[in-house]
Amino acid sequence: MSVANNATDFVTNEAWFVQGSYWVEAGITIGEESNGNYLTRTEPFWADQRPGNGGYHEHYGFGAYSLQSYTSIIIWKTVSSGQIDIYEDGASLGSSTSNFTGSATQLLAGNETTTTTAHTFGSVSAMQWRDLSYTWHTNWHSATGATLPAPNAPLYSTWMTQYSWMRSGAGAAC
Repeated sequence: MSVANNATDFVTNEAWFVQGSYWVEAGITIGEESNGNYLTRTEPFWADQRPGNGGYHEHYGFGAYSLQSYTSIIIWKTVSSGQIDIYEDGASLGSSTSNFTGSATQLLAGNETTTTTAHTFGSVSAMQWRDLSYTWHTNWHSATGATLPAPNAPLYSTWMTQYSWMRSGAGAAC
């Protein structure tokens, strides 16, 4: 995972937890930060866009990420609360407070970059959701015995967790 100029470009491999124009994203990144600083090594991060005067915030400083490995990113929210908690491999990265209440309407995963010359590859697997009976489901569209939302439909769980195992690397294959 790399960009030609860390000071002006970035690339990420991340998951998003979204309701309308408010969201939390978490994953790994290298390159430019919104505050003008930049990362020269791949590191975990999370960011949020909160309602009202909450605005946009990025969070870094969690140490180096080992390329060619897997990590577990968890974005955890109780519907009745405006707090969303973020974890990497079981360790808390922080909490987005005063965020949206209710369910997320989109759960997404992928890459984001500011340049067409970024080098990255990644995968996301084992995404899970928890239903009103607190049963975990790993198959989003055909889990046996579960009523699942249609693709792109609003989610309806009272407690939503998203697990994403992400692997990124750099090398000849990029």
